[in-house]
Amino acid sequence: MTYIEKVKSILDNYNFCTYQKDIMFNDINVANPSTYFWRLFTPKFYHIPDTNITFHDKELIDFLSNYEYKDELSIKTCLERDKKIILQMDLHPCVQSETPFETIKNKFFDYMLGKNEIIENMQSGKMIMFLYQGWEAENYTISHWPKDKYKTFLHMVEDVIQQYNLSYNSIVIVNSNVQLYEHKSKVNVIYDNAMEMNSFSRGISTYGSEFGIKIKDFDETFTIDDYLENVKHNKKRLLRLSRTPHQLRDKMLYYIYKLGLQDKSIVEHRYFGAENVYGDDRFFREAEQYCLKNNFKELANLFKYNNVDKKLLLSIEENTPLVASPYERKEGYHKIHEHPNSPIPFDVYEKSSFSWVSTSLPDQSDKIFINQSTFNPILHYHPVLWHGQKHTTKWFKDFGYKSYEWLFENETKADNTDSIVERFVLNIQDIMNVMNMNDDELYNKIKDNKETLQHNRDLLFECKSIERIITKFYETTI
Repeated sequence: MTYIEKVKSILDNYNFCTYQKDIMFNDINVANPSTYFWRLFTPKFYHIPDTNITFHDKELIDFLSNYEYKDELSIKTCLERDKKIILQMDLHPCVQSETPFETIKNKFFDYMLGKNEIIENMQSGKMIMFLYQGWEAENYTISHWPKDKYKTFLHMVEDVIQQYNLSYNSIVIVNSNVQLYEHKSKVNVIYDNAMEMNSFSRGISTYGSEFGIKIKDFDETFTIDDYLENVKHNKKRLLRLSRTPHQLRDKMLYYIYKLGLQDKSIVEHRYFGAENVYGDDRFFREAEQYCLKNNFKELANLFKYNNVDKKLLLSIEENTPLVASPYERKEGYHKIHEHPNSPIPFDVYEKSSFSWVSTSLPDQSDKIFINQSTFNPILHYHPVLWHGQKHTTKWFKDFGYKSYEWLFENETKADNTDSIVERFVLNIQDIMNVMNMNDDELYNKIKDNKETLQHNRDLLFECKSIERIITKFYETTI
């Protein structure tokens, strides 16, 4: 069957609903109402706000535009109709609990499946529970919680299925850990780039008018040639954004200042702890040893623990938060936006030339998470230098994107090393190389590889993860 035929089959056979109540336990957010899957079947979702353009698949959008429009319905209304039901929920990992799997089992599954209208229809095959857990890259095959009675998340879901006499295809879960993309289990998990679509749907313009200002954050007329012209004239090169705290992000901020690169960089850094740098002598010992072993003499001196500049660290700490976009300086902005979840104003990408991207939890080797921090730069033609998990670049390329080794010569070496510290050192070397290029050298390198930047942006517009997610749902449930 074609992609459109699969979409039509889902629409013909299912209605969508969600449970209209937040599920909490001891201040832990366990689950919330969700529209994640339903919106993929609505044409409006694919229209970029405040523009006349769309993303993903034009044939799909045309089909959805001509299909009888489907609202998301209440559970009660769905049960009164003949079609099958997709019950969507956002399911949180509950890592604040010492027993997160037990918490999810007891407070979500037991609660939801204790309702006759849900359990009876799931047992009969009329209802499928679609659970979204794609904000981070969770590993369902291991556990970091020794007090939890369940060995893994998958073990917990297996228990739910057995206890309530459910079929395996009655529960579908979306997860962003692409390291497990090819992992097979009886539990129906779709591992994919679930955040790929967010660059098109989480811009500031989706919030309308704020503080009396209407901002159009995405310029649909911005071309590769416009980007190249900006590279030629931008005073800033490096874009370094941080929405959430991490000690390695603090270290990178320190080195941007230590190397005197701050005036040629656009930096956003809200949470900084000087102790995350000078309090980690083990990091410096490992970094220095790696530099000496590989004859990086200049870097070896840079990573000597005794050379850490504590005065500089305290100065950085005193001057944070650092704000990248003028939009975020508007009075009251952070009163209505929780910073880690705030959409990133897109002006910062047009004012810079390349991005250093620290993926979520880069020191956790059991995950690979390619998220919006990667896709936003691509949308604006930026080459991306990752500080992430091993094989982040490998998986990026496996999904059809082209890498940036033509600009960052350590890309493959860094991607293949097990050590997060070594990847950091190699990142520093690449940043120094690019920041020290003369203007003509940088411009010509990027111009000579503009086809790669255009290819990656075009592929992002196709957002093929949507088709893969819908197809996998169809293949395991219809």
